[in-house]
Amino acid sequence: MLKQLLFSAAVLLGSGGASACQGPFPMVAVLYLVNEPVPERVEATITNPLEKLFSGTSRLAGLRSITSHGSSTFEIRFDGGATEQDLETVKQRVQKLNLAAGIQVISKEVFLTSSCLSKWPWSDDEPSPRK
Repeated sequence: MLKQLLFSAAVLLGSGGASACQGPFPMVAVLYLVNEPVPERVEATITNPLEKLFSGTSRLAGLRSITSHGSSTFEIRFDGGATEQDLETVKQRVQKLNLAAGIQVISKEVFLTSSCLSKWPWSDDEPSPRK
């Protein structure tokens, strides 16, 4: 099932227009995989609440999210690049998310990266964007 979700995310990510990603500064990435197949419900229960939690983050330079069948991914950019402190701030905000009844988390990752969402998800034969 995880491979199917990642494949769905790859199709969506590959079909987009121009990327808003501006590197090479490190950014914080968040990847949520849940048992909800309806993108509108993922957006309502995961993406929108997390965007609100991230919106007041200090030094926030940009926030990009992509919602799909069972997944929500975020690219959070900070002025001058993300630091370990920014990573901890985002992790704390992710922990504040109260999930709706019936939503189960399959996987949740928060990490520093300099790869853009348009490069996600990485294939098994390519190195992960995590640094």
